[in-house]
Amino acid sequence: MAFLFFTSYARLDNREGRLTTAVNRLRDRLIAKTGENVEIFFDTQELKNGVEWQERLGAALKDTRVIVCLCSPAYLKSAFCAKEFEIFRLRVEAAAGHDVAIIPIDLTDAFARGKPENKLVMLWQLGMPVLTSDTPAYRRAMDSAGLDLTCADSTDWRAKLGRMIEASDEERERIARQGRAFAERAYSKDEFLKRFDRAFELAGFEF
Repeated sequence: MAFLFFTSYARLDNREGRLTTAVNRLRDRLIAKTGENVEIFFDTQELKNGVEWQERLGAALKDTRVIVCLCSPAYLKSAFCAKEFEIFRLRVEAAAGHDVAIIPIDLTDAFARGKPENKLVMLWQLGMPVLTSDTPAYRRAMDSAGLDLTCADSTDWRAKLGRMIEASDEERERIARQGRAFAERAYSKDEFLKRFDRAFELAGFEF
């Protein structure tokens, strides 16, 4: 069975079934939009061992084009979530960067909204087109790269996610190349050292 996307999440965040409800609502919206049955990988089974987990994960990721990471403090501390992301990252490298990464952020969380663009830049450097929440850092990076792929609300998410799903491989590749070119230019080692030097200069140090 081919899944539209793979949902990576920390089980600790789904103790009251809130993530299950959110994913089911997303599936219903996608069915309404496409008029077709939509299968989403959202594993709620308790796997008994690493081998069983690896087998199910491998089968789910075999033909899945999109991974949706439901980020939270628990997610970032989860070894299983890190492995899921790493397996998908390696698959992306092998697939020439035509898949799509999604970075949803809780925009009501001031701490989350204030995070830098590091994750976006990393995914661009891997050659992936990326859809993100509309945080100041992500919007600034997207604007600098000449891309309009930040989402401020559910309407934005529906429209832009639908556009990415319906886009041709060539269009996704063009977006990926544009993001990667910007990341390599603006976040190169030389550029990093220049920014580091400017920071010291602003602090009153001279070399």
